[in-house]
Amino acid sequence: MAVLIVFLIISVIVIVIASTSEASKNKQIKKIKKMKEDYPLAFESYCKDNRIKFRSIENIPRENRKKILSVSLSAWQCEEKKIFQEKQREKKIDNEFDALERKYPNGITSWISQLSSSNAIATLLNRWIYLTTNEKEMALKEESKISKLEQLYGDSILSTEWESEQKEYTELCREKRDTFLKDFGCYPYSVKFDKVTRYGKLENGNYKIWEFFPYSYCIEDDLDYTYHSYIHENKKYVFDKNFDCSDETVDQITSFIKSLNDEHRDVSVYFRDARNECVSEDIASAYVPIYESLTEFIEESRIYDYPLDDAIIANTTQQEAFDKWIKNVSSKIVIIDYATQNEELTQFCEYLMTKGKSKKPLITYISLMKCFSREEMQSLIDKKKKTIEE
Repeated sequence: MAVLIVFLIISVIVIVIASTSEASKNKQIKKIKKMKEDYPLAFESYCKDNRIKFRSIENIPRENRKKILSVSLSAWQCEEKKIFQEKQREKKIDNEFDALERKYPNGITSWISQLSSSNAIATLLNRWIYLTTNEKEMALKEESKISKLEQLYGDSILSTEWESEQKEYTELCREKRDTFLKDFGCYPYSVKFDKVTRYGKLENGNYKIWEFFPYSYCIEDDLDYTYHSYIHENKKYVFDKNFDCSDETVDQITSFIKSLNDEHRDVSVYFRDARNECVSEDIASAYVPIYESLTEFIEESRIYDYPLDDAIIANTTQQEAFDKWIKNVSSKIVIIDYATQNEELTQFCEYLMTKGKSKKPLITYISLMKCFSREEMQSLIDKKKKTIEE
């Protein structure tokens, strides 16, 4: 009987303790739910920092409940405010960054690719989701740099397109030479062309120009002109005033330009007086037959987009006329020169490319009298000798 009484007493005690424990647990859960409801940001952050994982609050282990409940109310309030403000700051930065990206889409890409963080590549592949708030904030502070990178990207596209378009244009001119300039010699020359990368670095581009010429000369007197006497003798025409183009030469040049214009409808012609020490002051008169042959065609076809006048058909020494011409010139250009040395050709083309950069000028060059360099002349002499010996 006594044993039964003891058993009953113990059972009652166990039930009371269990009931009390369950009531305590429920009370703790209720408090924790209230904390989670009142301070959701702080609660989530606390559980994450303390590695407290649970499917539902009811399943939170006792020790973890005690940890959560050990945090004072003021601490929860302070942490909630702090996290909320940080979230607001991040949201503001995200919105401003999105606006920055819309404004400078290519500049942002360039800027991100220069970041030293390990997220740079992943960020570029997945847009900006891997950028940290601090990195986005850094981008906002460096808007001027990103703006410059955007401009550089545009410049890089411009130079790449320009290089490609010149390649197509010069190849077209070379093909037309075989049809319209059959009696003309031709030499290709590379003109200095700095391509800019999207990061602002300069790299060597490929800008090739064909020079076509019906006559040639060389001013080097100590070479063996046995098989090229006419080339050496032709130099006298550069100094004298009695040089005239044949009608056939004039017709070929006119037909060549007409053909280009028929295909593109936007070809400009520039008559140039090199005015170096080898050229007499009034050599521009040699242009007259070509000029007269082209004038009627130019006016009828509107090869220029503005009225033809004496100021347009001008020398490079007339800076005002040249500036007027370059403002109105179309992108495809045929330069007609009297007597041209290689250095003059490349320097003038570089000058024209610089002055007319915004129009991406595409250039082909016709010299009535081409001056062979010493190296070029020697190569012709050697080639001729080898042919005869064979």
